[in-house]
Amino acid sequence: MLVEIDGYFYRMLIFSEKDLSEREMRKIYDQLMNEGIPFRELPDTPCKRYNMKKVRILEGIRIDIVIDKDTDRIYKPQY
Repeated sequence: MLVEIDGYFYRMLIFSEKDLSEREMRKIYDQLMNEGIPFRELPDTPCKRYNMKKVRILEGIRIDIVIDKDTDRIYKPQY
C-alpha cells in the first residue's frame, strides 16, 4: 500500500507491504507525534520501525492513504 505524507513544504510517499486501515495509520501517526518526531524525519521513522520504504513520487499513481500534516487528517483519497 502507498501512503502519502503531504505538508506545506514536503510531499513524500512511503510503501508498506502490509495493508493498514485508516485507524491503524492514525495510531502509528499519533505515536510518532506524541514522541515529537519532526516532520522532516516523519517518513524515516515508520520506515525503520514498521519496515516501510520511501518511494519516488510518480504522477498518476493511486495513493491508498493520505496523511495531511497541515490539518492532521488521515484519509483515503477518492478516485
